[in-house]
Amino acid sequence: MYLSVENIVRMICYIGFTYLSYWSLNSLQFEKLFRRGHDRQLRLFLTFLAMIMGFLVTNFLLDFVASFQDLFQKNLQK
Repeated sequence: MYLSVENIVRMICYIGFTYLSYWSLNSLQFEKLFRRGHDRQLRLFLTFLAMIMGFLVTNFLLDFVASFQDLFQKNLQK
């Protein structure tokens, strides 16, 4: 398996943005949506939601950066 710098940055972004998503989701009161005594299900829900948010934010950010790189490379070639 070949690990490039881009793949390493992508993995670090996934982990970092997932952590930030989980941290920010904990500030919301999701306990009101779940029944009492279902703490495990709530934590699992927050973990999956944080993973989804981390994935989406990472893809958006890296695609945004790639678009700017392509734009500047095309302008430099002209």
